[in-house]
Amino acid sequence: MNWRDVTVFDGHAYVAGNVTANYTIPVSGFNTTQSGNVNMKLGVIAGEGDRNISGDYLQIRNHANTNWVDISHAGNSTNNFFNSSIFTGGNSRNPNLLNNTGIDISMFDIPNSGNSVITNNQTSAQFRYGTTQDTYTIFMMAMSVDAYIPTPEAQTTIQSINAVPYLTGDPLVAQPGNEIEITIDVKNKGTEPIDNAKLIVPIPFASSYVSSSAQIFFTPLPTPNNVYFDPSLGANGSIVWDIGTLPLPADLNDLLGTLTYKIKVTEDCVILSNVNCDPEIIINGYMNGVGQISNTTFTNQSTMQGYQMSGGCIGEPILVPYVFSIDASSFVTANCLATPTVLEFLKCNVGSSIPITEVSGHLPSGSRFYNEYPVTGTSVEYTITIPFPATPGVSTYFAVPPGATSCYFEFT
Repeated sequence: MNWRDVTVFDGHAYVAGNVTANYTIPVSGFNTTQSGNVNMKLGVIAGEGDRNISGDYLQIRNHANTNWVDISHAGNSTNNFFNSSIFTGGNSRNPNLLNNTGIDISMFDIPNSGNSVITNNQTSAQFRYGTTQDTYTIFMMAMSVDAYIPTPEAQTTIQSINAVPYLTGDPLVAQPGNEIEITIDVKNKGTEPIDNAKLIVPIPFASSYVSSSAQIFFTPLPTPNNVYFDPSLGANGSIVWDIGTLPLPADLNDLLGTLTYKIKVTEDCVILSNVNCDPEIIINGYMNGVGQISNTTFTNQSTMQGYQMSGGCIGEPILVPYVFSIDASSFVTANCLATPTVLEFLKCNVGSSIPITEVSGHLPSGSRFYNEYPVTGTSVEYTITIPFPATPGVSTYFAVPPGATSCYFEFT
């Protein structure tokens, strides 16, 4: 189904009989397609249009603003538009009355050969309705045109684990020190080019950045088309592909670009030997940008795994991220047995508080610090502006790493 701009006139427009009169309804707020044929559909509901009284009509102003164009459908005529007919493309009604108790309901395409009535890049239109003798009331009119919608698609694929090709459906398991190679294919499946397109990939907890590169498959190349690692973006840094403009291809399945990157599974004993944490690597990303014609901005549009191929949602995108588990048992036995379960930080002769920077460097980057776990609405969070209190004795706190759902680090 194509995206549509829909504009609704929610009545009422009354025309008294036995007079010659006409009125206009201005319509705005839509954007017709930039090039090619413009398709417009109109829906009208009115009351008291008599079948045997002519002289009533509905018209649309052509885009050149030079003529009013008579419109009709197969169930009426240009000189008796409101005639108690129902014309919506369906075949069955109950009851199926000849005069439909004085109700007009119609939905039809407006002839627009060569874009003679509605043209490209048009944002407003006018309708005129009138009569020479019939009385009627328009209480709803809806108009739709093909719409501009920015719809980027970024599909993530796991390519290899420790240089071994990954087969779809295999368990997502990696070992400490393994490198995981991932690609993200970028397409434009909307109805307009996308400006300021940017793909952002946060480096997951329990991993680190290794490398990244990108390929563009269209010409001319966009600007700036720059791939870089920003260590300050997000809790663990992020890969940023500042693409520029994504064109609208003739075939919406055309691949426009691919980001390839590698991350490394952590070898940090503090993370891997923590009995309160089963570390996971969550592979995700998102896109930002703006529609070139509609000026519609989208932010944090998630990457996807692909499309549902079975069940009741066939064709729907799979937006859940890939989640790797870490098989660290052998590594921990060989390297981490001396790592304490609860980290201890001894502080002497301090003032009234202890900055979180005194402990943050020893715990996963981006962790948030609390006085209790599980975290509730009444838990105290310690931040740069809310330091730990310098309470004499032993105080226990909890660090929750970024993206973790059931993982914490206890320290005193």
